[in-house]
Amino acid sequence: MTRGAKQRASEIDLRIGDIRLPPPPTALHAVAALSTTPAPLVPPAGLTTTRERLSRHFTRHIWHATPDQVVVCAGATSAAAALITAWTRPGDTILVPDPGFPGHRHVVEALSRKPLNYPVPEPSGDWLMRLDSLADKAQALIWLSPNNPTGEVPLEADCRAVAEIAARRGLFLISDEVHHDLIWEGTHASPLPFAHPDRRAAVWSASKSLRLAGWRVGCAVCSPKSANRIARTVGALTVAASLPAQVACNAAVDDYDAVLRQSRDHVLPNLQYAVDVLHPLVVMPRSGVCLWVDISVTNLSSGEFALLCRERSGLRVWPGDRFGPAGAQHVRICLGLPEDMAKRAVHRLVELLRPYGAGDLTISGKEEERDH
Repeated sequence: MTRGAKQRASEIDLRIGDIRLPPPPTALHAVAALSTTPAPLVPPAGLTTTRERLSRHFTRHIWHATPDQVVVCAGATSAAAALITAWTRPGDTILVPDPGFPGHRHVVEALSRKPLNYPVPEPSGDWLMRLDSLADKAQALIWLSPNNPTGEVPLEADCRAVAEIAARRGLFLISDEVHHDLIWEGTHASPLPFAHPDRRAAVWSASKSLRLAGWRVGCAVCSPKSANRIARTVGALTVAASLPAQVACNAAVDDYDAVLRQSRDHVLPNLQYAVDVLHPLVVMPRSGVCLWVDISVTNLSSGEFALLCRERSGLRVWPGDRFGPAGAQHVRICLGLPEDMAKRAVHRLVELLRPYGAGDLTISGKEEERDH
């Protein structure tokens, strides 16, 4: 094995925000059973059984929904793409949070729309005035509840205010709520109850809630009128979730409580350990599987620091400016890894930051040995 190959083999990838546990056994068994049955074409809006199961799940855990309000897609990003395609035109402006999930910005640009950054909630309330001033330039608004990458959980008052701005300005409101059930502090809130019923939708993903990352199954939840419009778009774009993915989703959602409990028990200790070691450069996120690491002490750009992480420490991290200009002094690291791998990654990050005098970053000698 060459030196380069050895280096790549020892790398730890902290970029992808999934939970490194196997898919639920019930999902695997359900998909295996497909090998003995015919494989019908999937309707553009999704299998009836999937829409029924997901509507019951959403009504129980997030917001009231009926089957005719659910449109199943190949992941939450595909759902967002279908919504943007159905409700805006090329050249339109879409408000996106800064910092915020970069997949939304990429979709907006790929569909020949223009992303316009708006600031995320902060205590002073100035962000709302800024958002309101930008809203008259836009046709749609993407909201994150909770936020990715920061892990912040918006207050209900913030959600209500955003919904009111969207309604007053005539914007279509898309609320990304894929981390709604990975909240560590606070309570999930959604703008949907306060928004115009025919000009709002939520997007959801089974990759987080049901641990089906890579299966590409998510959905949009909206009014029946909007759902019909979006289903036509999904059919035209061929972004419906596959039959195996929807069958897996059906089985996993029936076992949701056990799946979620296992996922939370896997992620939380990793986050707590990393925060204990890396404080004050990070704070405990209120939600999600990632940490938003402040690298301002290094005087490096987020891109420069990400390159340093890979070259010196074998860590792959996302530069913060990938999530918007507000992330220029941060990097995002995801800790859905196995516990031992997560700790090794944290140890490497500590060693990289020590020369910069980054606070009191310490790990015990016994645990430090594990990475050597």
